Amino acid sequence: MDRHPQWFELNFRKEDLRTDKDYINCIFEDSAGNLWIGTDGGIIMRSSRTGSFSPLSRRGDFPDERVFCIVGDNNSNVYAGVRNAGIYKKNIASGEWTELLGEPYIKSTRITALAGGKLVFSNFCDNLYLFDSGTVRPLCKNRFEGDEIGGIVPDKTDSNIVFVASKRHGLCRVNINDDFFFEAIFQFSGVPAALRQCGSNLLLSTSRGLYVIDGNNKISHITGKDAPRSLSSSAVSDACFDSKGGLWIATDKGVNYCSHVAD
Repeated sequence: MDRHPQWFELNFRKEDLRTDKDYINCIFEDSAGNLWIGTDGGIIMRSSRTGSFSPLSRRGDFPDERVFCIVGDNNSNVYAGVRNAGIYKKNIASGEWTELLGEPYIKSTRITALAGGKLVFSNFCDNLYLFDSGTVRPLCKNRFEGDEIGGIVPDKTDSNIVFVASKRHGLCRVNINDDFFFEAIFQFSGVPAALRQCGSNLLLSTSRGLYVIDGNNKISHITGKDAPRSLSSSAVSDACFDSKGGLWIATDKGVNYCSHVAD
């Protein structure tokens, strides 16, 4: 396992978000380069044009303000996994949030969007599910029942495959149309918090740092103890590349930015 020296700037601290409930749970960059930040106090956006912060969700948009996951699809929709509330959908053009899934999926905190309006999501410490054409069904013969799933992303080389990061099984691949297909990739250290696919890279955020897995399965491990300049904390909640090839990393101390990721 490789470890590359990185130069990380603490771009902004959680105090900069100007909210009294500022634990950063997830980050997401939209097609316009704006950074969506999911916190225990709702969603805050950092403008790509001005660099300023503004609330993107209002009190009353969700029954619970704790936003644990934000993902987008190819149709200008954004999905938010809200603790104790379920999955909400926002159309960027209209600006409206609508409830997509509520009871009994109110702990749906990890989501990925697939082609054709499908979603794969996890209900916290419950199971892995597929949402398709208004119906929900469990996946993988309840293999993930009672497991803590930290992230789900599609495999860009196969529309039937998703990557799943879980506390019990590590990083693995499963088939949404074949409950018996299961492929383990590697077992990581720490509790999984998020999984993102950026180009040919997988970004796995955990309580013990960030793993970067490239298209050749080369693994880099970045922590808060790396020199010469480290992350603000090893407790990484999410990460995503931006349109310039830089890397945003959210931790329990704030959000770091790395303008260059070593090859």
